[in-house]
Amino acid sequence: MYRLINHFFNISLVLLFVYLIIVIILYIFKNKINNKVSRIILLCPLFMAIVHYIYYYVPSDFQYNIFLIVYIYPILIIIWQLFKRFKKVFKVLFYMLMFFGMFGYILTYYVTLQMDNFHVLTRYRYTNSFNKTIEILKKEYVLNEHKKIDYNYLYDKYYSLVKQAEENNDEELYMKTMYEFSSNFKDGHFIFNIYDEQTKNNFYKQYYNKDYGFGSILLSDGSVAAILVDKDSEVYKKGLRDGMIITKKDNVDIKEVMNDMVIPQKNYPVLEDELLFKSFYLFATGNEKVDVTFINKDDKEKNIEVSSISDKNNKPEKLWNKVMYYNERLNNFDTKVINKNTGYMVINHENTDIFKGLIGYGIDDASYYMHELLDKKIGNLVKQGISTLILDLRNNNGGYLVETEAIASMFTKDSYFVLKEAKYNSNLFNKSYLKGNGKYSNLKLVVLVNSNTISSGDILTYLLKKNENTIVIGFTNSNNSSQSIGGLILLSGGKSSIVYPTYKALDENDNIFIDPDYNRDATLKLNVRINLNKENIKEIVYSNDDYDYLLEYVVNNYLEDEN
Repeated sequence: MYRLINHFFNISLVLLFVYLIIVIILYIFKNKINNKVSRIILLCPLFMAIVHYIYYYVPSDFQYNIFLIVYIYPILIIIWQLFKRFKKVFKVLFYMLMFFGMFGYILTYYVTLQMDNFHVLTRYRYTNSFNKTIEILKKEYVLNEHKKIDYNYLYDKYYSLVKQAEENNDEELYMKTMYEFSSNFKDGHFIFNIYDEQTKNNFYKQYYNKDYGFGSILLSDGSVAAILVDKDSEVYKKGLRDGMIITKKDNVDIKEVMNDMVIPQKNYPVLEDELLFKSFYLFATGNEKVDVTFINKDDKEKNIEVSSISDKNNKPEKLWNKVMYYNERLNNFDTKVINKNTGYMVINHENTDIFKGLIGYGIDDASYYMHELLDKKIGNLVKQGISTLILDLRNNNGGYLVETEAIASMFTKDSYFVLKEAKYNSNLFNKSYLKGNGKYSNLKLVVLVNSNTISSGDILTYLLKKNENTIVIGFTNSNNSSQSIGGLILLSGGKSSIVYPTYKALDENDNIFIDPDYNRDATLKLNVRINLNKENIKEIVYSNDDYDYLLEYVVNNYLEDEN
């Protein structure tokens, strides 16, 4: 409930509330207020909207996307007043305005749900914006102590670059610096955003702007192997083949190169998983020529120099798609039968119903509809004789805790404490409990995850993993990020922002819930991690786009007795 209270004090919601009051006053006292007073009252919403627009001005679509109703509603009020002489039309328009206003209030509440702490630094100079950003994060970021964020180090590392960008009016350098500054927080909920799509696409290309004719991937034994070697490339002619181990780039140890890299992806808290993704980009950027040291077919170290053949490189994206596997044709809660004993369900997110999810923040149980949905989906599989259910949570981007708990409750008869949550500056905790429904607690669960299983996806993995009959499998751990987002900093220029958690989630022992500390070891560990080796990377990478290696591996290796 305290989260609802925080949002009610959002300035946009206050304005909409005032608008509604003004509409009611103008309607009730339509014959008692003289024209002069009426005009003054009428212009108040427009004046407030103009002030709001000026204060929150952002040179991108961001402002209109989240505040559109705040700006449109005052104009509708003025149009409504033009029909004051037509009583029936005036009355109909009044009810329409009330409906639109209340709907707008709910919608604005939803889109500002993650913006309790909204900071507008758009008019600040680059250096002032940077200093203010550090000041804000020192105060509001909930994992400062847990992750041991060293703001003095970050200031020393990035301030000179921000100053250089300011002196040269170099927007690209400023964005690059703030993006790389953000990458130090190692939190899946700490996000750097660019609002213009073209600017975003051009910005991230700098991290994969060279193609030397091959890609690379980190194997489970810690070595880096070549993959996607083009047969007509210079590097192929000089002896590099798929599966050969690469030891150095430009005469620097390959692991050292990986450690210092920044990649165009979200923050990944777990170090071993981040290194895998970094390995995809090892040879996606650099100079026009690069020295590559590898172990050749004679088991000897060989050094070659090769030139870039293109300023575009799609190999990291291909590796990413193959390892992470995302089937866009699968909708949330799609099901199928794998074999006579095994069913499959995909869960992409836990925000199936926006309004029931919002209600769930304010009352204890708004999960009945989720139970009905799951009962229908899983019940149909059970009727077909399944005893094992594969729950695919890969690329699950989260949602509402109330839905997450409702899903997990179907697979356990137990009831227990889940977490407690409060704002960074408060000890007023909102406690969450899971109430076991247990209808399908007899099913064996195999849960598939990857590093894009985040937020409520992480929490769902955690809750399911508590069951004895559950096994969690993947190439990578789930993201391991569960602190709730509540802060947004619009950076200098207004084309980019930083989003960050301001709500601390704690377990029953008052420890940080799920998120790893500064050591970056997974707290929500896999039961089974699928190894990447010289043999299976070729099968994974060169298979057709519909081939799901992880699912096939599970069916062939963990369900053999059920085929």
